[in-house]
Amino acid sequence: MPIGLFHPAFRGIGGAEILVATWAQYMKRVGVDVRVVTMDLDERRWRSWFEGISLTVTASGSWLDLLSSDRRKLERAVPRIEASLSDCGAVLASNFPANALLGASSIKAKRVWFCNEPSRKFHLVATSPRLHEQVRSSPGGSSDVERDYVRALAKYERAQRRRAFRDVVQFDLQNTVKLDGLLALTEFGRDSVRRVYARSDATVVYPMVRFPARRARPRAGLDRSGLKILTHSRLSILKNVDTVIRAFAKVVAKLPGSVLHVVGEGGHKKRLEKLALDLGLANSTHFHGHLPEAELNRVYDDCDVFALLPLDEPFGMVFPEAAARGLLLVGPDHGGPLEILDGGRQGFCCDPFSPEAVAEAFQQIWRLSDAEVDARRVAADDACRARFSEAVIGPQILRALGSAARA
Repeated sequence: MPIGLFHPAFRGIGGAEILVATWAQYMKRVGVDVRVVTMDLDERRWRSWFEGISLTVTASGSWLDLLSSDRRKLERAVPRIEASLSDCGAVLASNFPANALLGASSIKAKRVWFCNEPSRKFHLVATSPRLHEQVRSSPGGSSDVERDYVRALAKYERAQRRRAFRDVVQFDLQNTVKLDGLLALTEFGRDSVRRVYARSDATVVYPMVRFPARRARPRAGLDRSGLKILTHSRLSILKNVDTVIRAFAKVVAKLPGSVLHVVGEGGHKKRLEKLALDLGLANSTHFHGHLPEAELNRVYDDCDVFALLPLDEPFGMVFPEAAARGLLLVGPDHGGPLEILDGGRQGFCCDPFSPEAVAEAFQQIWRLSDAEVDARRVAADDACRARFSEAVIGPQILRALGSAARA
């Protein structure tokens, strides 16, 4: 019997979408009959990812239309989902509303949800514990991300007064508890599941990371002409790239040959570019936008440090990917990145609201000897491959899906 992988939409190239495609490719390689089901597909971007894999699109138009009115649209989508998955032995759902739609279905398959995180739109406070606490402790907020959260929280509280919003929340809560199993991608994610759904039975299974082959010639030491730092992320406000830029401004004055590379697109990009300009970083901060793989690899090769301070991030695929490329890691003191960095043993963990703390991490890296730098690189790479590789995570996924996952 086939294994179904159910993800709402394959439009943009995002972490959750890449993860589902990676599962599908892995299952195909190990001989599992796998079927991918989605409600929306950008053929141009995604068809090649599923070559040789059964792919079913259950609806036309944008899947977001399901959430534009009330729960009746979600309920009407359930029969189409059931028809596409009825002969599966097990189904693994991904992002919301796939979890609720799968729970609402009457298929006989084992129904499991891999929870990247509960929907932030419908469970804002529960999915933002660190940011929420920061705003509570400093009313009004002193940074862009805090002020943005205050506005988002006010909008969320207004939405909760609307019946259509409450109905979708109830559809999510009522049907997620019907699922046969829950997987959470980190301990932080499992805590979110507990807060939102009152389920304490979620099993932690880390995401499967596609690691590159080890470098034929490992990096050696630091470029002592200055600290070369990379931030690679979607440029949204929750990624908190402004803290990296503010920290870099404190370092470049002491290490004038230092350079910050910012790779990625997003709605926060113009504000970040203005911030760098206002801080006098026009000549030392480079905004690259989206880069093709070959150019992206060159930027990674030019850098020694990867820094990103996302808020309430459930995992952070870029961290193990950067470790595999030999970059030293600087991340936040909470969420999925803290688990990837093993509480600070595989990188530097900082208060994401403190540019001073991040700047101090950059200074600590600069003070390391080349031998210490190389030892840290090897240790972080080894640790990430040992915890997140396909060979480790693939069997865990198949075990969670049960006997139906056996080829």
